[in-house]
Amino acid sequence: MILSCRKKDTMWDVAILTPLVQGELSIVDLLPDSITQINSDESVTLVFRENLLSYNFAEENISIPDTIVETFVSLDSLQLSDRTISQSITLGEVAIALGFPVGTFIILSNGSETPIDPITGLSSGEQEIDATSFFEAATLEEGFLDIEVVNGFPIPLTDINLQIRNASDDAIIVDEFVAYIAPGETFLSTTDLAGLTVDGNLIAEIADFSSPGSSGMDVLIDTSDALVITMTAYDMSLFEATAIFPAQNLVNNQSNILYDMGGPEFTEMTIKSGEIIMYIVNTIQDSIHIEYNIPGAVDPFGNSISIIMVVPPAPPDGSVIIDETFPLEGYNVDLRGQSGVQYNTFYNEFIARIDSTGEVVTISKEDSIQVIYGLQNIVPQELKGYFGQTDISESDTIGNLGLFDKIAEGSINLEDGTVNLVIANGVGIEGDVVIKKLTAWNSRTGQKVDLSAPDYINVPVPVQRAYDNPFTIGYTNFALTPANSNILDLIEVFPDRLIYELDLEVNPDGNNYNYQDFLNAESRIDLFLDLEIPLEFVANSLTLVDEYDSGLNAIENKQDIKEGTFTLFIDNGFPFEAGIKLDFLNMIDEVLASVDLAAPPIVAGELNADCRVTVPAYSERSVYISPELMQEILDADKVRITAIFDTQSAAGCNEAVKVYSDYALHFQLSADFEYTINLGN
Repeated sequence: MILSCRKKDTMWDVAILTPLVQGELSIVDLLPDSITQINSDESVTLVFRENLLSYNFAEENISIPDTIVETFVSLDSLQLSDRTISQSITLGEVAIALGFPVGTFIILSNGSETPIDPITGLSSGEQEIDATSFFEAATLEEGFLDIEVVNGFPIPLTDINLQIRNASDDAIIVDEFVAYIAPGETFLSTTDLAGLTVDGNLIAEIADFSSPGSSGMDVLIDTSDALVITMTAYDMSLFEATAIFPAQNLVNNQSNILYDMGGPEFTEMTIKSGEIIMYIVNTIQDSIHIEYNIPGAVDPFGNSISIIMVVPPAPPDGSVIIDETFPLEGYNVDLRGQSGVQYNTFYNEFIARIDSTGEVVTISKEDSIQVIYGLQNIVPQELKGYFGQTDISESDTIGNLGLFDKIAEGSINLEDGTVNLVIANGVGIEGDVVIKKLTAWNSRTGQKVDLSAPDYINVPVPVQRAYDNPFTIGYTNFALTPANSNILDLIEVFPDRLIYELDLEVNPDGNNYNYQDFLNAESRIDLFLDLEIPLEFVANSLTLVDEYDSGLNAIENKQDIKEGTFTLFIDNGFPFEAGIKLDFLNMIDEVLASVDLAAPPIVAGELNADCRVTVPAYSERSVYISPELMQEILDADKVRITAIFDTQSAAGCNEAVKVYSDYALHFQLSADFEYTINLGN
């Protein structure tokens, strides 16, 4: 027979003593390091600065408008230069045309004096005139042609019928009848060319003329004597032309550009950012030369703005587009105009021209050049002049001050303190500021206290201006003390927010500094709240809060903990009685369980003859933790310690006690657990 036995689990209860939380609450821990100042005697002063307002004067009040100029130049603006050509018909050429016998007689009489008989039915024949120096072809919108006929023959001419026509289509350009021109005299006529199409190759012909001869008188026969026809074309504007166009300015704009600033009158500007734009559309079959100058705008090296560019010729029936920008960062612009006595004004020159290339091009009235140019997106870095008269109103709520985040509730009565409202004016302007409202707000308790300061609230106070060379910020200080305000009342509510309203009147007395207002890259108007409070006060249920990690997380098999006793060991270095409360929290700050050790209160540290705690007061507080409560506590990740302080003064000391940097409340929370151990089999 085989025998066996069964073992049972071995279990028994033991007592375990372990620390759960330890630490300290000191005044330095309870206030941010950046705002506590430790004095030579180890007393603590609360020093705090908050920037209530940082006002960029340029961004808020000054906007530099774009200065865009658009110019459209069509063939209306193109001109052909005035041109003159001459054509001669010699007496010999006429004689040859007359033939035998009269013409032969004239030729044979060359160099001699002899009478010439009357002549009829004369004709010069067709004479080719090369007018391509005017154009190869042109349809004129306007223009005139002067015809000058000088009779260089020794005999008068009568009944002259002069014609000038196109060689290509025989279209008549000039058809003049001259009744009589004496020897050596001149006939002049003007033909309106408007609406005519004129070739560069013309034919001139005196289709019919006569002469009464020399009336029996001897005249010198010189076959080189000539009838001279001179043609002068002028004031020509075109519908279309194929020609060699002369060099000429299409645009010649020299002008002052005025900024409408709506009050400010600036004389000088240094540009932080911005650009010149140049947008050109050219449909003319010729190069366009662009020149843009701002003589009064110079870079840090003293070079003025001068942009030179060439726009290529357009292809037939096409266009060329140029779209470029030129940065202006760092340029200093004289805003006094060409005369030097203006403001908000800069002088500029824009020229668009064609240069004569000697090449024939065709341009029609449809052809044009469109030019858009100017300054845009200008942001100033520095400005000088007169900034005008402006009223500025600002209001805001400043949140999350971070001064008293660990003070949950209660109150203090402060003995002394100073708060300075400081205006740091980085702009070279005069002004008056009116503080209309300053309110301390504790959003946790809902308490609000308005500042009462008869010398400052709703009273215009002059603001110091900044100065240049070297740049110096102007400071204006409003010193708020218990003697001139209720400033301590504002501090005693433990504000986490501040509400303010203020007005600033710029240059209330006008242009006192004769165009010497200025701003630069560092120019801002800042409003600071500077707080300096010696920590000497009466505490009334002053509640301080801090959080610590729970030591329960280090215990293995904590589910075997049944019940126990929590004991709080305290060394209180504050001259305040303290009530302690423990809240056990999970990771999302939910309260799982609470233990109240507020009664009886923790003993205050004793003040010595110097009204200072030198020896902390020791206390112990114990509390039983039931199994039900223990199970809730075991799930906690953090412990929140809440200490409620009340001042305990001593004979010979003020009711308000001074706080020193070495004051602290040292504590340790220990647990005496009933713990079930299971050894298994």
